[in-house]
Amino acid sequence: MGFADRYMGALGASNLLDDELHCKAEPLQAAALADRSARDIGALLHRVKYAGTVVQKLAHSVATHERAERELADAMRQKNAAREAECRQVVESNAAACATTGSEAAVFRSLYAAWCEIVAKKGAERHWIKEADWPKIGHLAPAMYRRVAEHSLAHYLDDVCKSCRGTGATSTKPLIVCKACCGSRKQQLPNAADLKISTYEAKLVAEMISELIALEQTHAGVASAKLRDQIMRCA
Repeated sequence: MGFADRYMGALGASNLLDDELHCKAEPLQAAALADRSARDIGALLHRVKYAGTVVQKLAHSVATHERAERELADAMRQKNAAREAECRQVVESNAAACATTGSEAAVFRSLYAAWCEIVAKKGAERHWIKEADWPKIGHLAPAMYRRVAEHSLAHYLDDVCKSCRGTGATSTKPLIVCKACCGSRKQQLPNAADLKISTYEAKLVAEMISELIALEQTHAGVASAKLRDQIMRCA
């Protein structure tokens, strides 16, 4: 059983007594102790990613709301009634999803806020907008940082291949490896055309997806080691 399974099991436990008969509190303690290794969002990443489809839908809605509103405005300017109705339906659906309440949505919003802050800091430190270009386009930085954060988080939280539903194969008898994911069980990284953003921003999104994966793996590794230490001390 991996750390994610242990952690999610502990979150859903009805009894957190810490004795020889109950050990559900230990993964929670290990996750908290390991958080510093993952920019203080490691536990949040695990909790949100493995929470279920509500969070995945919310993440995609947050990531596409700006584009949906922009497309609606374009359709209205062009007086394309059919396109306007289609875009309005998407905007309303996104708005309803973004208004989702409950514990899962609340935890997602905490992660979203933290990740936006981390991405903005990285963007500034790594000069995503060059210093020479800052006087002309520096005012565009906050919106760019937000888009990169939203799209990277949405993909990270819902990265299972849709073609094979995460199995890595489209058939087992005979075995046919899924062409969409090449057997990796994961979706391909999103491209600029899919996201309707610039090629440069799509590259940054891919970089931030890798950062999120690394943060989760680092946190899981450190937390697993701390969990083993706790178990050995109690043995």
